Amino acid sequence: MIGASLMIRYVILCTVRLDRKVFGTYIEYIFIKLEGILINYDTKVIIGTFSRPPASDIKEFNESMSLLLVKVQNENKLAYIMGDYNNNLLNIVKHL
Repeated sequence: MIGASLMIRYVILCTVRLDRKVFGTYIEYIFIKLEGILINYDTKVIIGTFSRPPASDIKEFNESMSLLLVKVQNENKLAYIMGDYNNNLLNIVKHL
């Protein structure tokens, strides 16, 4: 298992979203909520990262990610999403 992780500068106040932290067989992700972001204190920002473990089922990963992104969208917050999806774009037929 590889694991999803985020590195945050120590001067940025944040909280790990425990309801958005999973390490599993086909998807791993973690989200944080920024506290008092410098842009605008009224703006609520969450940052998330996803990881698909190598050789795991791409369809299961896509379905899980889609369901989670709908939940994030429903929170009505500015969201930054990133990740390592372990897709070989030179052999895309394998992932269809």
